[in-house]
Amino acid sequence: MTRTRRPSRPLVLGCLLAVLGLGLAACGDDAEPDSSSESTASDESGSADADLTEIDPVEGIAYPETPADGAPVVELYTDFQCPSCEAFASTYLDDLRTAADDGRINLVFHQFAFLDRASSNQYSSRSANAAYCVFAEGGSTSYLDFYEALFDDQPAEGTAGPGDDDLVELAGTVGVTGIDDCVSGGAYADTVKDAADAATDADVSGTPTVLIDGEVVDLAELEQVFGELLAS
Repeated sequence: MTRTRRPSRPLVLGCLLAVLGLGLAACGDDAEPDSSSESTASDESGSADADLTEIDPVEGIAYPETPADGAPVVELYTDFQCPSCEAFASTYLDDLRTAADDGRINLVFHQFAFLDRASSNQYSSRSANAAYCVFAEGGSTSYLDFYEALFDDQPAEGTAGPGDDDLVELAGTVGVTGIDDCVSGGAYADTVKDAADAATDADVSGTPTVLIDGEVVDLAELEQVFGELLAS
């Protein structure tokens, strides 16, 4: 399957996170999340393979896996359902990846799945789980390929996102196979939830959120900041 990158949209303010008494709700959703808003996969995770690759939901996923000594660390908090995150990826991801490949920066990806209310089939959490499955099977390079592919194929808000079979097929386009049970069984559902909790604990209140060496970057200043960083 050939993927065509969509033209990038202007990067506007990121999706805002509403923190409610019973949990997290999608941007602009004033209703309390019902108890079924956690991914269905979470209920099935107990039957998943117990010998899973451990993924630290706080540390995130590093690219490259062996960091370049002394290089700035760029941390990205994103949700695969977030339109502003897709615009961010379309605008900056290729340059960030090249800089990481050249050893000029280190990338760290934090999955922040909180937009299940923006789809009719909990795409935010399911796609995050699938991305962890890809990382566990193929490492950080395959993860980043899949990360890019998910944003290329991002569903419109309020619609049904790709099903589990579609996510497995998409993983195949980046060379990762054999993750059917991991995806359909929600093997990393607990990790997805823990990563969202970790983001909230780190005072991340929306996506995309960008940090450079631990300092939050104002989205309105991204072009200037990245221009200076990537030119170094």
